[in-house]
Amino acid sequence: MKKLAQRQHSSDWSKELSDLISGASGGFLFGIPLLFYTMEVWFVGSQVSPPLLLAILSLTDDYCF
Repeated sequence: MKKLAQRQHSSDWSKELSDLISGASGGFLFGIPLLFYTMEVWFVGSQVSPPLLLAILSLTDDYCF
């Protein structure tokens, strides 16, 4: 009986480790592309002139509200 409980305990930790690796992999899969997309948007935003940014902001603000 004790051996069965020990095997179950080992199986629980194995499943926990597998779930942890799966969650981290999913986070990297979806997180890394969003990080690069954000950096690209910031780069484009720093290259655009302030009057153009203000015009775009006013157009999108009027469209959304």
